[in-house]
Amino acid sequence: TFFADEQSLGRRKMDLTRQSSSPGFGKFRENAIWKMGAVLFVTLHQPGSNNNFGRLTGEYPDLTNAEYTERNRANMVWLDRAFELAAADSKIKGVAIFSQANPFERFLETATPPYPSSGYADFIANLRGKVTSSGKKVIYFGGDTHYFRIDKPLTNTYPAPSQLTTAGTRLMNFTRVEGFAQNEVHYLQVKVDVNDPDLFSFKPVLVPGN
Repeated sequence: TFFADEQSLGRRKMDLTRQSSSPGFGKFRENAIWKMGAVLFVTLHQPGSNNNFGRLTGEYPDLTNAEYTERNRANMVWLDRAFELAAADSKIKGVAIFSQANPFERFLETATPPYPSSGYADFIANLRGKVTSSGKKVIYFGGDTHYFRIDKPLTNTYPAPSQLTTAGTRLMNFTRVEGFAQNEVHYLQVKVDVNDPDLFSFKPVLVPGN
């Protein structure tokens, strides 16, 4: 229904590059890439909680790590592809990544049994390398924890098992944006200006009654 062809939804459709067109990745139609202006956009299928990693008993007894392993590999290949395309195009000044999950705090939530480790560790490590080497402005748009915030949680260190640390140097060309959700249904305007050193600017808009 939503990923039937190589175009977006909407009144004015955009052409997309889907990962499903690559050999061996046919099932991952929700992973897409497109360009608009100075920004390359990429979608990755990363759900909460914990990217479906280590959820083998309790609430989801039929879930296995095989699903996570296959999808996580596809996501890492697609993230690599996005930054390769961004590096090859001098017009691209920023990369915008969209996923459902909050890869920074979500895996720390209480679970029975406890999660063995973060299901987002590979993504964070890959992302850290890309943000450091690309020199481009990078934004991660996610949700899941339903807490509106715009911050810079990514540093150049990764002391396991936590991704939340003040150690090391904060990567200032990376921004995490978590949108309004759940009981606070508002929206966020994002402006792209190639003459702005930060490239992206944000304006939260509150909807009366929401």
